[in-house]
This record gives sequence, C-alpha cells and structure tokens, in this order.
Amino acid sequence: MQKLLNFIKLDLIPPKLAYLAKLVSALILLHCSIVGSAQTNILVSPGFTNTAVAGPDPLYENDFGPIDVSTCSSVSLTYNWQTSLSWTGSGNMESSDECGNFGSCLGDPTAPQAGTCLDCWDMLYGILNLNGQGDVGSDVVGLPGTTGTTGSVSIGPFCTNGSTSANVEFNTTVYGTGPDESFTVSNVTLVCYDAVPAITPIPPVCENGTGVPLIGIVSGPTTVSSWSWSSDMGALISIPNSPITSATNVSNNETFTLTTTDMNGCSATAMETVTLLPAPMFSNPNPFIFPICGTSQVFTNSSEIDPFIPVVTNGVGISTFDWVRLIGGVIA
Repeated sequence: MQKLLNFIKLDLIPPKLAYLAKLVSALILLHCSIVGSAQTNILVSPGFTNTAVAGPDPLYENDFGPIDVSTCSSVSLTYNWQTSLSWTGSGNMESSDECGNFGSCLGDPTAPQAGTCLDCWDMLYGILNLNGQGDVGSDVVGLPGTTGTTGSVSIGPFCTNGSTSANVEFNTTVYGTGPDESFTVSNVTLVCYDAVPAITPIPPVCENGTGVPLIGIVSGPTTVSSWSWSSDMGALISIPNSPITSATNVSNNETFTLTTTDMNGCSATAMETVTLLPAPMFSNPNPFIFPICGTSQVFTNSSEIDPFIPVVTNGVGISTFDWVRLIGGVIA
C-alpha cells in the first residue's frame, strides 16, 4: 500500500490535478482501512479466581486500567463468571437475602460487608468506569433470586462522550471455611467502537483557489453509521455526508467540523481551521497573464519594454511563475 501511495508523486502532477490526486490517495487509504476494520478489543484478560479463606470475609479487588479509549465513540464490557458451588441449600453460595433477619443485609454492592452481610454474602460486582463520567455501568451476582453456577455479563455499550480512559473493576466477597467456595471471572473483554474522527490537516490555500479538500478518517470505519460536515462561516460543502469531500467559498480562519455517529448512536467530533493566503499582486510594464491557484489575473499596459520585471506583493508561498505574452512573440 505504501508503495502505491509513493507512486502518486504529488510534486510531479500539474497544479490543477494535484487536488484530484490528493483525493484519490485519500480514497485508497479509506478503502484499505475499511477492509478488515471493525470494533477493537482494547482489553482481553483471562480473568481471575477469588477463593474463600478461613476467618474474616475479605473484600477482593481486581482492577484493569487505565485503558486508552481516546479513539472510541462508545465501549462495551463482557465477561463470564462461575461459582464452585450452587446457590441453593445450606453450606453453598449465599445470596444477600440469606444473610440475617429482617433484611439487615441490604445487598448493596458498594457496602458488601455492612450489617449482617459481613462473613456471609457471596457477591461479584463488575463495574465499567469512564474518566469524567464515573461508573457508567455495572452488574451484581449474588442478589436475591440468583441461581445457576455460571453466567455471562454484558455491560453497555455506553457513549464515551469525550472520555479518554476507562477502568474495569471487580469487587468480590466470598465467605466459607476453606477453598470449596470461589468465584471465577474469565474472558474479560472491553470492546471499542473506533468512530472518533480526525481531519487530515489542511495546509494554507490560496484565497482564489479552486477548493479546499476535506478528508475525515477514523480507526474503525465500519463502526460509523453516518458522517456530517459543517462550517462556521457558510462555506459550500459539496457532499456533507461523505468522509471525503471538498469546500468552496471558504473564508480565512473558517473552521470545519466533522461529526461521526457510530452504530450505537454515539457521536464524536473533530475540527480543523483553514488559513487562506492572499493572492499575489503584480505590476509590470508589459501585458501578461499570471495563473495562480488555478485562475488567471490579466494586467495590461500600452508600452512594450523588455525585459519583464514584475513587482510582487503578497507573494507568500509562490513556488512557480507562468508567463504568457498577450501581444507578440514568445517570452525567452
């Protein structure tokens, strides 16, 4: 792929075609990123086992993170759990309603050792935390009505809303006289929907140019359900709902915003500001056409004096000149 892109030498392409070549290069990159790109597993862990010990009931804490979610518009957490014993009958796993009389064990996973829960309640509390938002989702095993010795948990998806890191936390209490009681958590997976956009930097362009290329990219294009371009100064965007488009009627310091929405309905944005370079101004005692930025400026004068000696102002960024005499002869 890189060899193919290297083959497209923009500096060897005529200026009027360079813009088109940039779009072709971006389309190639986008196509190649779409093929084989989807959600990303940003956390994959085999898990852990917490076992009862003789004596006071410990509170086990198993944490994973921080995990980078800066490219994720949304995330979801999945894992499996298993207990060594069933939840029915005495001497097995105890749910919160089996611990004490009159509801003195409230089954609050944030206070699993309060009241008569202490040295009784067998609990697994899984939490997904996003920085800036706190705990966005959780699941509790061991509440009244818990049955079975295995289960699968899915938490989310949740919009990241600008969060850049996540933590996955597990709190476990397991009470018994020995290793016959245990909780096992396996296949802990945090899935990232990579739809946070970026805009390819826009270099300064000439104020009388043919257009400004707008190229949006994401890490996981197949997670994006919609694209939307907008601007703050009324530029004309040719295809607002395409990742690759262009704009005309652009003003200096105009800011373009790209908004993506992923398959979970979560949105993210990126912004890029355009700088326009002023068109060069010329004076010369001879008639000529000076093409700049895909257009031409015509200057005339009645005299015929050689050689051509132009006076250039606002000439920032000029790299080539193209002289064409309107009256008589070929310019040497």
